[in-house]
Amino acid sequence: MLFTLNRKAAFQGVSRYILFGHMLFADSIQLLCSMFSYLIAVVKVYMSNGLCVILLLPASITIRIAPLNLAVMALERYSAICFPLRHADIATSKWTGVAIVSLIIVYTYVAIMLEAKSVSSDKSKATKARNTVLLHLIQLGLCLSSFAVGVLNALTSRLEALTSSNDMENASTIPSNAHEYYAYLHGLKFGLSLIPVIFFIYINCVMLFTLNRKAAFQGVSRYILFGHMLFADSIQLLCSMFSYLIAVVKVYMSNGLCVILLLPASITICIAPLNLAVMALERYSAICFPLRHADIATSKWTGVAIGVVWVLGSLNDVIQFFLFITIGPPFFVMQAYCRKRNVYNLKLYSDMSKVFTAVYFVSVSLIIVYTYVAIMLEAKSVSSDKSKATKARNTVLLHLIQLGLSLSSFAVGVLNALTSRLEALTSSNDMENASTIPSNAHEYYAYLYRVRFGLSLIPVIFFIYINCVMLFTLNRKAAFQGVSRYILFGHMLFADSIQLLCSMFSYLIAVVKVYMSNGLCVILLLPASITICIAPLNLAVMALERYSAICFPLRHADIATSKWTGVAIGVVSESPDIRAEG
Repeated sequence: MLFTLNRKAAFQGVSRYILFGHMLFADSIQLLCSMFSYLIAVVKVYMSNGLCVILLLPASITIRIAPLNLAVMALERYSAICFPLRHADIATSKWTGVAIVSLIIVYTYVAIMLEAKSVSSDKSKATKARNTVLLHLIQLGLCLSSFAVGVLNALTSRLEALTSSNDMENASTIPSNAHEYYAYLHGLKFGLSLIPVIFFIYINCVMLFTLNRKAAFQGVSRYILFGHMLFADSIQLLCSMFSYLIAVVKVYMSNGLCVILLLPASITICIAPLNLAVMALERYSAICFPLRHADIATSKWTGVAIGVVWVLGSLNDVIQFFLFITIGPPFFVMQAYCRKRNVYNLKLYSDMSKVFTAVYFVSVSLIIVYTYVAIMLEAKSVSSDKSKATKARNTVLLHLIQLGLSLSSFAVGVLNALTSRLEALTSSNDMENASTIPSNAHEYYAYLYRVRFGLSLIPVIFFIYINCVMLFTLNRKAAFQGVSRYILFGHMLFADSIQLLCSMFSYLIAVVKVYMSNGLCVILLLPASITICIAPLNLAVMALERYSAICFPLRHADIATSKWTGVAIGVVSESPDIRAEG
């Protein structure tokens, strides 16, 4: 039956037959392992524990996969009957593969959780493994949301084209409930786009709760400042999410209410670099003035520093708010969209924002660079406790990188505004104002475009650098070499780095408008496509490795060897390869 399903074109790519083939494949593995175990028992063959586990493991997994596979098959039939118009977009080969990987990860999580409850000793190790698999499940959810948003974008674009008033020729082909489907898909896309925001807010709340409950963190200046940074970031995320919600559902509101909604988000954005400067100064005092650090970095003075940060960070927005009340548009005029440029539409506001932003970032950059150099010199001069100074130097360097990322986000916004203005000036349609166009406007436009392109690549290059550092560490440290979980983690970093490199190169080609043949384009897209598909499969293998470590601890050393890990990585890399070739 598997041979027939694979050879007949009518069965290929159809979700129900893929799931049926997966069930047949799992049943065949289970029957083969059972038959082989029975044969070994009959002829009384002695074997090692490791070989016995390798034989029993696939049989045990496939037995438990069977009911889960039936559940997915039932859901596929449910979508076919209850959502017939969307079934073709839901039950694709890609989504079927995601469902199979999800089954593996969910099964391993439940198995580890039950094992953690049943054992009386070493529960901490089982709990850590359970949390690791839960993290893999969250990672899979984030991958799934990125895939889902892409599919939903395509669906909503298709429905929008169908239901547009301009397409009257095909009016007879439009389903009667197409508008309802469009609204439903739009809401679903909105919900999926909020998943990462809610996830990061949850992580911030967990860290804030930990900082508040643990006695070791209470009253310590650096942790108070870190908690304040998490609090400000959470407010900023909440306000951004709420503004996005209002924009999606098209809520009309007055200018005054819009300004009140935008105020905390704008203030917390300005607070971020100032908070980094205070954190750098705290580390500077700890290393360069160790005897007086206890008197400087107290809870009282930390609170004063946080208050000064809020005053300085809100200065620009408070001034703009009072100017808005005095010279701005009427307070109760309704706005279609609550945007800062809609309510602060005078050039005065943009000029003030540019001045304050420049002052903030130049001041904070000078503070962080000065503290970094001072700590580096102090680390070289002292003969003892160099490790503490090195850690402080790395912490300040991290703050400098954070400041650079914040600066790049601000700079991209400013450059977008400048390039849009220059593009409008130099457009061929605006011939009336041709005399006002500067002679070198085109050169400025090209220069700003290149700068914006370079700044947009900074986060990508930064993450590639982080991945390379971790790969170098995994390769050099003896404690990580030959350990299955670290080999799999290194493989994940390697695949992510390739995907980032290919995406960056594709973006570069698109920006500079390089023409290429179809064959060369396919060769460029192939590794990016393969590494995207590898990510969930690698997570499944990592979950299985933790499952064997907890549920079969005595035989884990015989299963999770470098050889078998390499075989698993080869299988993971081969599956997307076959699909890409097809």
